[in-house]
Amino acid sequence: MTDSSIKARRTGGLYITKSTLFKVYLLLGVTIVSVLFIWYTFGVIENLQRDTRSQVDKFVKMWQLAANSPNTGSAELQFIFDEIIVKATFPIIILSQEHEPIHWRNIPGVDPSDTTFETKEQLKEIAAEMRREHDEFPLQFAENYVNYFCYGDSEVIEQLKMMP
Repeated sequence: MTDSSIKARRTGGLYITKSTLFKVYLLLGVTIVSVLFIWYTFGVIENLQRDTRSQVDKFVKMWQLAANSPNTGSAELQFIFDEIIVKATFPIIILSQEHEPIHWRNIPGVDPSDTTFETKEQLKEIAAEMRREHDEFPLQFAENYVNYFCYGDSEVIEQLKMMP
């Protein structure tokens, strides 16, 4: 028997060299790095969503505190809306008690001053999606649920979700 026939029997007919093993290790390494990258990205998305939810919770509590305080006037409520709500970087829709959109900010493709019927219908659909993803926060004024606060993910979170 020759040396080549002995080697073929040992490897079961496969010809394995150092180059093949290197390629397998390289492929395995790329796969591991990809899985770790995806896992890390999902962790970042989760942390950003948790931070956004915390901000929304604080916004709603501040708005309710100002609205239910006997010493608060419309100027304070307007200040809270202008300085806190308007500066938020995530999409916001405020709904009436009947779930009709009354205020909105940072909604992609929707102008905040557009109050046409088509826009309000589009906002109702967006608000329904927001409620499915993040629930809604009731804005309680004087023991009545007058409005509902809905929010969506920021543009950064949406971009991270598109990554593999």
